[in-house]
Amino acid sequence: MSGTQKKYRKDLTAFAAAEWKKVVCFLRYTYGLNQDDCREVFEEAFKDLHQHIQVGMDPTQVCMLGTYFRGICREKTIQRLRSVANIPLHGNDDVSNSIEDLFDKEKISSLLERYADTEEKQKQDIVRKILHDVVPKPQLTLLWNEYRDCLSIKQMAQLNDTGESTVEQSLHQSIEQMIYNYEKMTK
Repeated sequence: MSGTQKKYRKDLTAFAAAEWKKVVCFLRYTYGLNQDDCREVFEEAFKDLHQHIQVGMDPTQVCMLGTYFRGICREKTIQRLRSVANIPLHGNDDVSNSIEDLFDKEKISSLLERYADTEEKQKQDIVRKILHDVVPKPQLTLLWNEYRDCLSIKQMAQLNDTGESTVEQSLHQSIEQMIYNYEKMTK
């Protein structure tokens, strides 16, 4: 193995170790995955990242490789959830009189939870609109770092080359701006 390959392998190993906690936090909080599912998604996404690099993606050209990797994890998770959400019919071709006879009860409750609260979806759409149209990019980056990437204030300060108090103040202002705009749009 050449020196470049060893360095590449060492860099990828360090990257994986650094991303593990962030990915688990993100997947558990956002999608409710258990530890084993998180591990499987992480491994699948890491294989994809490795393949992207092998076919020519330059990891130094991706400004936030961690965010790119978490995007791959998100896509893998969505694929996994879609495959689990398939609702198989039980039994044979006989017509059943009861919906409980046709579907697994867990699948029914899962579907009801997913589609029951359209008001929640409307709230999410409002928040997305605010994030897309109102919040400035630097504040948006801080919000993503805080809530999606689960970074600490110290880590965000290091990423942005600023002090921790500046990050805390900007984050507070971002949240206040989100609340103000949300209330304004829901009235």
